[in-house]
Amino acid sequence: MEALRLLLFAAALAISIISLAAYLVNRSKKNDAHKNIMSRLAPLRTLSPEEQDKFFELYKIKLGEKPISVYKHSGLVEYIALTIKGSEQREFTIGSIKIAHKCIMRLEKKLKDIYFAGIAEEDSEKIKVRVEQLQSKHAGTDLVDEQQVQKKLNEILSEFSHRFEIIFLNNDVSKPAFLVRFDDWRLDD
Repeated sequence: MEALRLLLFAAALAISIISLAAYLVNRSKKNDAHKNIMSRLAPLRTLSPEEQDKFFELYKIKLGEKPISVYKHSGLVEYIALTIKGSEQREFTIGSIKIAHKCIMRLEKKLKDIYFAGIAEEDSEKIKVRVEQLQSKHAGTDLVDEQQVQKKLNEILSEFSHRFEIIFLNNDVSKPAFLVRFDDWRLDD
């Protein structure tokens, strides 16, 4: 009986270590993608004083006197998760840009109709179905134009792309961003 308990404990430990390693690899890839995007993205404008007041109301963070750059981008909502002892920690990206955990939590609390994990999962499922349909349409044909397939994949992905505007505390683009606009929602609404 003791051997069985030790075996189960060892199996659970091995699964946890594998999950942690997978999480760290995914997190590293997300960090690299964030850096890559932000190295190419130029600020759109600066945050207005009215938006700064609304930002404080929502996020409870004072931005200071320095002008804060606003960046505009679009992309898919995705997350990676790590579960330890039944508690799950999620890290979200939108368009490969890291989004601050506090931002996600505050927006989900304020805007009852936005649930970012649900958006990510639903979009992912819909994309999967569309890609499978595309694959079955071209299955068995030798005359597949790779450029046409890539174009069609890009069209599918753009259908599920979300428009957003973000800022970074102290304009530090290496840190996670805060949303000031997401699809139809705007901070100054």
